[in-house]
Amino acid sequence: MFRLAASGVLLLLGGCGQAAPKIVLSCIETATCENRPSVEAKADTISVTMLSEGLFELDGQRVSIRGRFYNCYGGSCSICDSLDPEGPCVSTEYDLAFDQHVRRFLNREILIEATVDVSCYRPDLVCLDRLPTLSDPTFLGTLE
Repeated sequence: MFRLAASGVLLLLGGCGQAAPKIVLSCIETATCENRPSVEAKADTISVTMLSEGLFELDGQRVSIRGRFYNCYGGSCSICDSLDPEGPCVSTEYDLAFDQHVRRFLNREILIEATVDVSCYRPDLVCLDRLPTLSDPTFLGTLE
């Protein structure tokens, strides 16, 4: 199942055993919708550095994050700080459709929305594979 937001309406779609990428659509004057390749950052958008510095305070909150994906494959799909390539990166939850979609925008500044989840940082829990620090990620568009 995946979500599409179009003109303030949230649609839940799914089926055929394969999820489509979570993207935001914008409707144009002809009343048809198309992928919105470029968006403006919201006032409350945070950088990956701000996210990593306030990770535990943001646990459970849905946040807008600006950054860049430099690679995205099964074992790793992390959004990194777009202003500091050597800066922090934060992993998104495994979602094949989302991963495939953001691969089209590698090395470009993008905007995503996700829920912060620090459960894998608990000392009594061991997470193998990809740390899902950002769960239920949604691609909102590019910022370039």
